[in-house]
Amino acid sequence: MATPNSSGSDCRCRLIEAATRAFLEEGYRASIDRIAAKAGVARQTLYNNFANKEELFTEVGQLLADSVTVDLAGDLEDLRQTLIRFGLTIRGKLLSDEGIRIFRSFVAEYTQIPELGALRQRAHDTLCSRVKAVISRFAGTGQLRDEDPEFAAQMLMSMLLDADRHQRLADIPALTGKKETQRVERIVDCFLRAFSP
Repeated sequence: MATPNSSGSDCRCRLIEAATRAFLEEGYRASIDRIAAKAGVARQTLYNNFANKEELFTEVGQLLADSVTVDLAGDLEDLRQTLIRFGLTIRGKLLSDEGIRIFRSFVAEYTQIPELGALRQRAHDTLCSRVKAVISRFAGTGQLRDEDPEFAAQMLMSMLLDADRHQRLADIPALTGKKETQRVERIVDCFLRAFSP
């Protein structure tokens, strides 16, 4: 989180950090009083910064959605290594214990706060657009089929996340170390075979 420039922004940052911890621990049911206490401020101070709990939850959701973006810049000479690096990074964020808690909080509150669905979709679309750009670049060099980069990006994201997220939601521990690397390598190799020229 950015370093605050003033006492007002410092208070707001403390509230957001406290709310993030509370929402990840308890979901939307976390009380305003508990959040204010965690931030070390009075309840009224919270309301001076946020109109209501929904607004605070939405801002926390925005920050959490933004936090999952992954930079695909750097050495793009080796497609396989680029995709493996991306896979390990994105899985490390989204399939971690915290990533699963965030996912559960978003899903649990979709019906109450529809904006959360849009936030989650925006984060997903941002990731897909970055993957799509890399895929388009390599399709341009003849290393991938020049077909539908958006579909290819969506397929890669699904392969990297969906099946393993279901396991994590069932409280099956995340893969680590060599097993995680091997899993990502197998997924990337399968993707490359499917989209080879």
